[in-house]
Amino acid sequence: MPEKINRRELVKAAIGASLAATTLGKPIAIHAAQNSNPAPHEPGVDMSHECTVEDPEHYRLEFENEYVRVIRCRIPARDKVKMHNHPLGSVIIFMTDQNLHQTLESGATEEAHNKAGHVLWANGSQARHMGENVTDQMYEYIRVDVKAAVPKRA
Repeated sequence: MPEKINRRELVKAAIGASLAATTLGKPIAIHAAQNSNPAPHEPGVDMSHECTVEDPEHYRLEFENEYVRVIRCRIPARDKVKMHNHPLGSVIIFMTDQNLHQTLESGATEEAHNKAGHVLWANGSQARHMGENVTDQMYEYIRVDVKAAVPKRA
């Protein structure tokens, strides 16, 4: 049998719920707006071929502020991503094993393999590439683009 709540406890619960809605409502709305893959803009960096622009089906912007962009990549089994680049230096966290066949813009190919849980740094580059998940499993990683990590011009 449900426990009865007295009037004072009911009022306290209602106030707590109102405060939570007021406090969390704006961050939740901001987070929802951030997940719409807006066109990226970084002063001095060509973002026109960046992964969330070229292939929003596989690359989703999860969070962005003035310091970082957090991108989730999900490539279904045997699927390919479109030609794109990653112009900012990034920390990459592999959520699943990576077994990827990559084709560079030049036509050269290479294999990329990492284990779930592995973390690495990737320098940013304007060079474009595409990838193919060569397994029967979903491939997923989180990429944290560091906005201060713009490649130096030669």
